Amino acid sequence: MYRPWKPIERVFSTHPFIDWCVEGRTVSLKWTEWLNNKCQFEMEVQFKEGIAGIYCFDESTYQTTAIHLGVPSEVELDKGGFKPIPWPAWKSELNYRKHLYGDLGAALYENMYSYYIVGSETVILLDVADSEPVIEG
Repeated sequence: MYRPWKPIERVFSTHPFIDWCVEGRTVSLKWTEWLNNKCQFEMEVQFKEGIAGIYCFDESTYQTTAIHLGVPSEVELDKGGFKPIPWPAWKSELNYRKHLYGDLGAALYENMYSYYIVGSETVILLDVADSEPVIEG
């Protein structure tokens, strides 16, 4: 089950611009919110040496192919008691995707968290093993 993820105490706008980069096993996400062509907010989220898997989808098509690509469905998003909805960032701490990485993944990864981020142009499903995010911004 995915719960709304709030890496900082701030109400996020829906569909931020997400720019991402992978270097080795480190994933960096640059989160930017724009209004009237002016940057209203930005932060960088980095998962150092934590990538297990990353899936990136075109935002305009991900809902029609979600079942086939492993994107969380509406049923997997626990919205109970959380406002505002829609929310752009979700996190699952249940290790339920760990089996996708086979016996070797089970041996290598102690904890696996999945992050589901819906941006304005891309949707990212990120499986992170044994790494906590570092937030700047």
